[in-house]
Amino acid sequence: MHTIRRVPLLSIAVTLGILAGSSCGGGSGPTAVPTPAPVAAGLDFTLVPMVNNATTVAFQWSGSATSYRLAIGRSSGAADVASVDVGPATSFTWSQVPVGMFYARVVPYRGTAAGTATSDLLVDSIDARQMIDALVFADGPLSVPGNPAGPLIADRMEGWPPGTPMTITLGADVPASVEASIQKTAAQIAPATHGLVQAVVAGRSADAQPSPNDFEVTISMGSPSDINDKCQCSNCVGCAWQWFRGSVIQRGRILVSTSAQPSTSAHEIGHVLGLAHITSPDGVRPPFTLGITPDGKYSPNGQLDQLDPATTRMLETIYGQGLTAGASRAQFEAAGLVPPASAAALAALARRPRGYRAWSDGNEIVVVKPACTQR
Repeated sequence: MHTIRRVPLLSIAVTLGILAGSSCGGGSGPTAVPTPAPVAAGLDFTLVPMVNNATTVAFQWSGSATSYRLAIGRSSGAADVASVDVGPATSFTWSQVPVGMFYARVVPYRGTAAGTATSDLLVDSIDARQMIDALVFADGPLSVPGNPAGPLIADRMEGWPPGTPMTITLGADVPASVEASIQKTAAQIAPATHGLVQAVVAGRSADAQPSPNDFEVTISMGSPSDINDKCQCSNCVGCAWQWFRGSVIQRGRILVSTSAQPSTSAHEIGHVLGLAHITSPDGVRPPFTLGITPDGKYSPNGQLDQLDPATTRMLETIYGQGLTAGASRAQFEAAGLVPPASAAALAALARRPRGYRAWSDGNEIVVVKPACTQR
């Protein structure tokens, strides 16, 4: 037998009202959950200058959206150069980038509704020939006034002798973070020079010797005061000693301050490869490893602890054309790798202060190139 329970009508009404989402003020249905606004953030890029209109800028960002639009203009807020719908991807590579200064931003979308665009990011697409001019000959608009640390002979490429291994010996006090930077930088050298120069970290000595053997590079640490004394500077974080015969480097000694960032050793290895200082514009990312900022400081925060992508690509280009230590500027001009220079300009360049100390040591010239203060 079934028992029937009688429920008052008022209780039934209250129960149904709750299930329907009504309230004592009169029902309007369930509260709608708002759709979140699309978001884009963290826009950044890697710029690799190249000759012959092969420069690339690889953009990347993060966000929460169904699609994104990358806008590039010649002034802030403009999109007169490119407006690219990239779909749901959070990266885009801009190829065949012309020389010039551009502003880029990303607009997020959810369906057809646009969210707030990222702040404009300055992109400085530099002339790769000017980059090679600064790195190899310490000349042109990207060279560093007063401290180019360029070649002994103004119109010659200096560098490590091709076909000769570079053996790197570390001092006992080199910390693990600096050793990791040295290992990464050494591994870059063979690919960047098409195998003509190879570097290997051979191990440690009780103290990296002041006078390295032929075709050896020693790397030692020192206190800030010790570095200033041995490098004969008042505010440097390291220096590279190089022994030359003509334009060819025979051996090297690198001193790094215990107060320096790990990237300092990569900077000094760049000098031992024969590279000069170069100005790192604000719109170039990542900063150049051999870079000096426009305010005269070395190694801005966040610099790579190895050779930067633009510098390694310049080395690949140079060595890919068969140019090595001792090559003349005329050969670089013939290959289209540097702008033409007049005889008067070359004569003025030869007389310009180079930003290093040099003296004779028997059949060799010894050169010391310091790295300036960090910021």
